[in-house]
Amino acid sequence: MGQPQYEKACSILDRGLSEAGLRDRKDVLERAVSYSEEGGNEEKARFYKKELRQASSVRAVKVGRNEPCPCGSGKKYKKCCGA
Repeated sequence: MGQPQYEKACSILDRGLSEAGLRDRKDVLERAVSYSEEGGNEEKARFYKKELRQASSVRAVKVGRNEPCPCGSGKKYKKCCGA
């Protein structure tokens, strides 16, 4: 994969990261770090690593048993992922 492909991949990942409520933000940031390092863009890799540290420090809100499941199934948490 040449330099232009790394830049294009990072551009696509940037667009994904700009979306509000991105579910797999940590995974996307890890991929962006990898592509930036492999493409030789250390400045961008440092930026993504900083974002990754911030994303890792965010705590998830505990879901109550009778609340809707966060997976989006429409079921109660206790009947879906909380089983």
